[in-house]
Formats: sequence, C-alpha cells, structure tokens
Amino acid sequence: MANFSVNQVRQFYVVLPGTNGGYQTSVATTSPAGTIGAVKKIEDILGDQLFFQYKGADADTVLRSDFIPIKNITYAKAIDAFDMATVLKKVEVTISSDALDSSTPIVGKDYVLGINFKNFFSSGDASQYYKDAAVHVTSSINSASAFYKAMVKELNACFSREDGASATSNPYLKFSIKYSGGTYEETDSSFSSATATAIVIEEKAQAWKLGTMKARRVMFDVLPGTIVNGGDEVIWGVVADATPAKYVEDSTSSASPKPLIPNSAVVVGTNAIGNGQSIADLEWFCAGGRGDQYRMKGWPNYVHTDYLIGTAGAAQQYHVLEIHYAFTDTGVNSYRTEKEITVVAPATSAGKTALNGFIGAINTASGLSIATLS
Repeated sequence: MANFSVNQVRQFYVVLPGTNGGYQTSVATTSPAGTIGAVKKIEDILGDQLFFQYKGADADTVLRSDFIPIKNITYAKAIDAFDMATVLKKVEVTISSDALDSSTPIVGKDYVLGINFKNFFSSGDASQYYKDAAVHVTSSINSASAFYKAMVKELNACFSREDGASATSNPYLKFSIKYSGGTYEETDSSFSSATATAIVIEEKAQAWKLGTMKARRVMFDVLPGTIVNGGDEVIWGVVADATPAKYVEDSTSSASPKPLIPNSAVVVGTNAIGNGQSIADLEWFCAGGRGDQYRMKGWPNYVHTDYLIGTAGAAQQYHVLEIHYAFTDTGVNSYRTEKEITVVAPATSAGKTALNGFIGAINTASGLSIATLS
C-alpha cells in the first residue's frame, strides 16, 4: 500500500517573483514558474485543513501541497535571509607587551605562529592539519610594524604550496596587516610603507558545487609559540577575535534595552556567506526525492529535473518560510508523521512582498498569526 503523505516528509517550494509571478490568488498552467498561492481551507473528518497550489518548472503542471491539518501546525516562522548568513572568522595577532616587557620583537629570537585546522577536508574532528610560519628577528626587524609585515610574508610562503595557492594567496585564509585605515595584503602597493599595528587572519569562503560539494567552514585556531625572555619561556603573541557581530544595538532607539539591528559592517560576499548555496543544495536534495534519485544514471535514459535555483541562483540570498505540522491518519493508522513545508523567495523587495502575501493568505485561511517579514 502506498501512502505518499508519509513518504514525502518535506515539501520544498521556490517562489520567483516577476511579471505576474510570485504570490497570486490563483495559479494556472499559464502562470510563470515559481508562482504560489490559491490558499484554501477544507473541512473533513480530520478537521479543518489547508492546501495551496504551486507552479513549478514543469510548463504543463500545477502542483498541490499536502493537506495541512490546522490543529497540527506546531511551528510556523518566516526567516529573514540575513538571519541565515554566516560571518567569516577573523582574528588579530599582536606582540604581547606584557610577556616581552615591550612591543618590540627581541633580536635573535625565532617567533613561530602556528595555525591548526580542524575537520580538514571534512574528514572529521580527528583530522587536523598544522601549519607553522616562523620569523627570525634580525636588527632590520626593529619594530612591531616590521615584524608584522615579515610574519605576513612568511605565512603566505608557508601556504604557497597548498593546492590552488600562489606566492601571496591561498584558498583557505587571507593574511594581511592592520593599519589605522584598514588592512593591506602583501600585494597592495602600500603594504611596505604603512605602519602595521597587527597581523590579520581571515577565513575565506570555500568552493561549492551543486549536489556534489557542500560549502564548508574553515575551522582554525591561531597559536603563537614561545620564546625565552630573561630566562622565562613565554608566549610571544596575543590572539584577539575580530569577527564582526552579526547584530548590534540600535543607537537611535530610546528603548531600554536597545533593540538589535543588522550590523552594516557584515557584508555577504565580503566577510559573510549568504544562504544561497545551502538553499540550492536543499532544492537539489528535495528534487531527488521526487524522482531524479540517480542523478543522470543511465544517461540519456534518465529522469530529467529542472531546478528553479540551481547553480546560477545560488549566488542570491533567500527569505525562508518554515511550516512544521504533523500528518495523522484515523483508525488503526492513527500514527503521527512530522512534516515540514519550506517556501523560499529571493531576498529582494519583490521576493519579500511575494512571501508576505503568501503568509497573509495562510493567516486569513487558518486563523493563525504568522509574523511577516519586516
């Protein structure tokens, strides 16, 4: 006996607003791909239930969602795309003036800076990779600024033989010096002349391929080594977390405590990763559950699947609506199957309007009060 309400535990829908697209009160075969709407309520022996219609990539088919028992909806929330962004790690390394009694490096000493990667190449926490860069301080390295520049050059050299690296760049971390106006990498024309106040190490976004390579975080720790100073073995450096907070207090608000607002210093594509790749992976995975399970196995005789996000759409960010509910049958089949409906829309003004319109239709039909995106 087939029971498709049990087999499809998650339903996934992509809303693509555009000319006559996005949310509509009625959905037809002539509607553009990515149109959602026609939210309706029905009554049967299981109680009041919702369903909606959706026009996917198939030019000739209008899909219907599961029947959603209103009393079994346990969670429903719209999530702003920025809430799902990931801020990349950033640290600053400086000479410990407390340990060395001075901010000037000691001539004749070897300063080692270690970097420990955890879960390297996604092989698990037991897989760790260590890299060490060392600077032998000479009389020409007569200031903290000169030392920081020398260490950045050594770090670049240390990573230069990694796969995909060059003499001044590598796929995992960015090394630069901090100065009063920002940061300079070794390749910047002002690197040599600027007064450096710290070494800056930043995580880089990783390679991603739809369905085959998930974008991973670079999990790393920075570990300054020890030197002997006046007969004592001391750690020469201080590592400070400089990762910007995703949210900051709204200084213009008179409320107490002040509400949190997105930090303008966090920029997706610069020092943060958006949710586009994760959402594209979710679409790919859910589409596999609908039939394309073997992904071109037996080409050209395979089930072809069209994606509305795919590789191209992964560069965008997406607002998300999650509705969690349970399917329950009657009689001897009175089991409870937890289910999820995920609706995503591009993080644009049109996408937000479309998703909010859909949420409003659900609220009207169900009597719920799902908060819309602000």
